[in-house]
Amino acid sequence: MQRICHYSGGKRERVFKSLIDNLGPVRKGPHGKPYFTEAGLAGIFFSLSYTQEDEILCLSDCEVGVDCESTIARPGIGKRYKAIASRYFTEDEQAYVESGGTEYCLKTADICDAVQRFFVVWTRKEAYMKYTGNGFSEGFLSFSVFQLPQVSFKTGRLPDAPHIIYSVCEGNG
Repeated sequence: MQRICHYSGGKRERVFKSLIDNLGPVRKGPHGKPYFTEAGLAGIFFSLSYTQEDEILCLSDCEVGVDCESTIARPGIGKRYKAIASRYFTEDEQAYVESGGTEYCLKTADICDAVQRFFVVWTRKEAYMKYTGNGFSEGFLSFSVFQLPQVSFKTGRLPDAPHIIYSVCEGNG
């Protein structure tokens, strides 16, 4: 079971963080991954992600990680994505971004261009690091999102906010 909730408040209100905090005690793992400690909430896992104006909450019955990015809040990304990818993406991820491949493209009206593929990889990398609970200590170059058979990704756009690309990462077992 997996549920994705979206809120667009425009002022970084952090509605979902407040909701989580009010559900019960939340502790953090060694690298900052939050989890519930209340017995009644055992077996409920969550992950949060924010952009400037939007936030996503993913609730699941297994470990989960979510990341979202706004494609309109990134002026100049079309000129910078190659430099960012060369610094943070593995060779196969960089090749995918530049390939023109459509295997992981989003089913939307827009074309699957290199910038969109960049956001697919970026959100999957961050979702995976949230899933593992290791966060940025994992290192962006220590794994490829295309070489992780132990997890599955769901990547898409939010129906009520098509400028948001999100990825959810969950275990396959």
